[in-house]
Amino acid sequence: MRDLCAAAVDAATGAGAEYADARVVMKRNQFVATKSGRVERLSDSESEGIGVRVLLNGAWDSLVTGGFPQTAHATRPSEPAPSRAPPQGSIRDSSLL
Repeated sequence: MRDLCAAAVDAATGAGAEYADARVVMKRNQFVATKSGRVERLSDSESEGIGVRVLLNGAWDSLVTGGFPQTAHATRPSEPAPSRAPPQGSIRDSSLL
């Protein structure tokens, strides 16, 4: 996992980012639904990925991968983080992502 994070940071700085960091993200969700004192539904799920934050041309951007991709994919994620408008001068428009 450290190798994937290091590869992502190296790729970002190699592509011209002024700063980059990466971290492993692990999340566990547990859900219990009850009705009248009886358990009706249970779920237990885990997800993991790599979060990358980059400063390029004065603009910050970040993304999180879904799962742990192969090293080649970790250095060049294909999809930016959803549901956010890119900041002015965002790296979303560059070859970095």
